[in-house]
Amino acid sequence: MCKNSSISYKSRIFRFVGLILLIGLITSALSFLAIRSEWNSTIEEPSSVDVLIVLGAGVWGDQPSPQLKLRLQTAAKIFEKNPKMKILVSGGQGHDEWISEAEAMYNYLVQLNVPSESILLEDQSTSTVENLTFSKTIIDSLEFEPNDSEFRHIGIVTTEYHMYRAKMLAKRFGINAVGESAPNVPIIIVKNTIREIVAVVKDTILR
Repeated sequence: MCKNSSISYKSRIFRFVGLILLIGLITSALSFLAIRSEWNSTIEEPSSVDVLIVLGAGVWGDQPSPQLKLRLQTAAKIFEKNPKMKILVSGGQGHDEWISEAEAMYNYLVQLNVPSESILLEDQSTSTVENLTFSKTIIDSLEFEPNDSEFRHIGIVTTEYHMYRAKMLAKRFGINAVGESAPNVPIIIVKNTIREIVAVVKDTILR
C-alpha cells in the first residue's frame, strides 16, 4: 500500500514538472515568434518622424559598443532622410563605463555628421523600461511648431532581437512608435536572443 502510494506521489510530481516544462517551452516559443515578428522592422516614412529614440547598448571605455554603433549608424541613415527630426539618445552610465551611453552616442553621431543641435540626451536610464519612461518625459517637454499636429510621431532604433519588447513597452508607457531594426552582432546573437526571450516573458507576466 505504502509502496503504491509512493509511486503515485512520484508520478504526480513528474507530471507536474512535465507540465511546467511544457508551459515554459510553449511560452518561450511564443515569445520567440513575437520577437521575430519585429525582427526586420523599418520606418516606412522617415519624413513623418519628429523624434527618433536610440536605445543604449553598452559603452567600451568612452566608445559605443559594436552593437551600439550599429544602432547609431542606422539612426544616422534615417536622419539623412529627415534632417528636421530630433535624435534622442538614451542610456545612463554603467559601473564599468567611463562615460554615459548617451554621451558616447552623442559623440559618435556627431562623427557621423549629425548636427549637435539635432541630438537630445537622456543619460540616467539603466534599463529598457527607464530608457522609454525617461525619454517620454523629455519628449513631452518639447515644444512643437504651432502649425504642427498635436500628435508626436516617434521612432525607435534598437537591435533586431530587442525591437519587439521595446515597442511593447513603449506602447505600455503611452508612446505609439514605429521602429527601425539595426543589425545584430553575429557573435552574440544567440545569447542576446535567449536573454530577450526571458525578458519578454518577465515583462509580459509583470504587466
